[in-house]
Amino acid sequence: MSTQITISKNPPPQGVHSIFKLNSGDTTGNFIVASSSQNSANATANTITSSPYMPSQTFTSQDLFIVVSGAVASSRARILIYSDLNGQPNTKLYESADLDCSTTGTKTAITSFKFNAGTTYWLAVNTSSANSMAVLPITSLIGAKGSAGGANPFIGYRIGAAVGSAPLVWNLFNFPLYTAIPFVGITVA
Repeated sequence: MSTQITISKNPPPQGVHSIFKLNSGDTTGNFIVASSSQNSANATANTITSSPYMPSQTFTSQDLFIVVSGAVASSRARILIYSDLNGQPNTKLYESADLDCSTTGTKTAITSFKFNAGTTYWLAVNTSSANSMAVLPITSLIGAKGSAGGANPFIGYRIGAAVGSAPLVWNLFNFPLYTAIPFVGITVA
């Protein structure tokens, strides 16, 4: 069941992959439609789910964050950033420490990561349980690749991996996704 949740960062996130000038403290993420409300859905345990992000300007992050709306005891997650190779995640560039998802709210990983204008990155979330978190509906995402027969485009990829065992190079035996993708927020330094 899908419910609406509100992102608690202020000011509200800016979409369109950071096409507008970002200032220190602004938030952005892996979506194209700016909104302070996102859907909530259950994550899949022991998976990494990714979606593309291409900033139109170069900036450095202050932190990355996810929003947990339904806690599960002892659950945790990690935020990852992968490089791109031919429209798919490739090499791991960043992995956060464990984020405690046993309570609800914004879960933040402090990092000073430089995003370069025009470079495609894959923002990913690695979850240990099926807790609910903010997700982005298909209409808020850029298609990663077209699908067979011209139906819905792939909007991301998922692979199986326990939290803390994310591969250094993304496995090409991944599952293309046509459904909602976890929201990964970025706060500008």
